[in-house]
Amino acid sequence: MSWHLDEEEFEAVQLMGAEERYRYFIEQLVESQEAWGLWSNEGGWWHTRDGEGNAALALWPHSRYADAFAKSMETDPTPKLIPLATLLDTFVPRLAKDGMTLAVFPVADGEGHAITPEEFREQLQSQLVDDGDEFEYDDY
Repeated sequence: MSWHLDEEEFEAVQLMGAEERYRYFIEQLVESQEAWGLWSNEGGWWHTRDGEGNAALALWPHSRYADAFAKSMETDPTPKLIPLATLLDTFVPRLAKDGMTLAVFPVADGEGHAITPEEFREQLQSQLVDDGDEFEYDDY
């Protein structure tokens, strides 16, 4: 279940740069154990392109951010929850296998933080260890 996101925080975070939004995303992901993507009944998980033109799965820390992005781009997908375990055990290995990247927390006026699935896993694992989290996942 999503955490409470007040309007002031919602607005302030969207004004941050991509790196700051990435750090915010990681902090919220560790705390809430969930991420959000955009789902379309017609095409599955919505993706964008990173700066090098690679397909990239877009992720957000809260459904409101994902919804705001979808509305700004006039796309039809809707926010869909991705539990942390599913993100690490299913999505990250599949994205790596398919040569895709992650676009973490894009906003209407700015791109997301582009990162490879492998780098994302390493950085997230480091944050989980630093926070003393006992979360376990399969290593592919």
